[in-house]
Amino acid sequence: MKIKKSSIGLAALALGTLVSFVGALSSTLAWFAYTTNVDVQMKGTTINETEQLQVGLKTNIVFSDALIEEYKLTTIMEGEDRYVFAAPGAGFNSNLISYYLSYAGYASNTLVPVTSKKYDAGDDLDLKYAPQAGHPEFEKNALKNQYSKIPFAFRVVRTDRTGASIYAKKQNIWVSNAKAIADGGVNNIYKAVRVFFSGHKLNGENIVDNKFIFNPSASSTAQRYTNVAGLLNLNDNDYYDLYPGSYGVGGTEIIYGDYDGTATPTALADDTGYDDINGTGITNRTTTFTAKHRGGNNCYTSLDGITPHKANFKTLSDIKPVSDATGFLSGGEVVAVTSDTENAIADLEATVYIEGWDHSVINEESEHKFFLGMTFEINRVA
Repeated sequence: MKIKKSSIGLAALALGTLVSFVGALSSTLAWFAYTTNVDVQMKGTTINETEQLQVGLKTNIVFSDALIEEYKLTTIMEGEDRYVFAAPGAGFNSNLISYYLSYAGYASNTLVPVTSKKYDAGDDLDLKYAPQAGHPEFEKNALKNQYSKIPFAFRVVRTDRTGASIYAKKQNIWVSNAKAIADGGVNNIYKAVRVFFSGHKLNGENIVDNKFIFNPSASSTAQRYTNVAGLLNLNDNDYYDLYPGSYGVGGTEIIYGDYDGTATPTALADDTGYDDINGTGITNRTTTFTAKHRGGNNCYTSLDGITPHKANFKTLSDIKPVSDATGFLSGGEVVAVTSDTENAIADLEATVYIEGWDHSVINEESEHKFFLGMTFEINRVA
């Protein structure tokens, strides 16, 4: 249902619900080898004592009568799909989300860094496993227990509940605020957190797919992509990796990942100092992305000639809505739209993962924690 601006007035304040994730890194191995503990929490908020945004999950997992009673859940069926909703404004309890993730086989308490590889908005997400040291051709689909996928569902409850339907159709849902931050200390792992949204938006009166990767920590001036190719030190031995069996004289360094073009290696007589060829900003020590070139081998002291593929993402400044003087929301990037069916449900899959090609995914980030929070908002409806 389209709401005219004139019918909103000063009461048209946006309603929101907050979703937050907490994570902690453990282990000491580089890149994909370490894990991230994650606890999923969500709280509903109310604005002007109005509760209109109802949050739930789309799941065929049957919650017990005891859980339904304890958390005041409502179960509905739409065709063969089962939805479980909390009360409007109440949010969806973190224990229930963790229960779903565990039961469905997704990560509920650990995240293992993976990669989207090349990605453009509108594509499906196809997460891949770690590259293997010395084997740039290796490719394997990421395992479900390495990332979290949450099938959110939303409904917008009318303030006037005397009509034939109390749920508003074709209502936009935005992410109006999001933060990925460090949990104390010198901590950068939060920069590698990504959220893939697979939802819908309105194109005229038609509801169409809307899919994109969101980087909640990137600033409005940041580059909006992650390069998914380069030299790597996966052996953690102070040098960029060489092809297997070529660690003596005449070996050749490996360019991992996906890229176009051809780079020309240079035969080096001696070891070099630390070369930040991937542009991390670290030039004085070994990391996964910064290392030395081993003398006596063919080394890429320049990657001129190749164009790394990019995993493109959006930032908060790209997706958050604009609020006018009355509080009415518009613009930005709609992540979900309530359907035109009787139940007026909006589906939104949110896949939370660690992008392994992000330069913050290094040994020094082990044992660190991060927080991720997102606020979903809607326009108030009569």
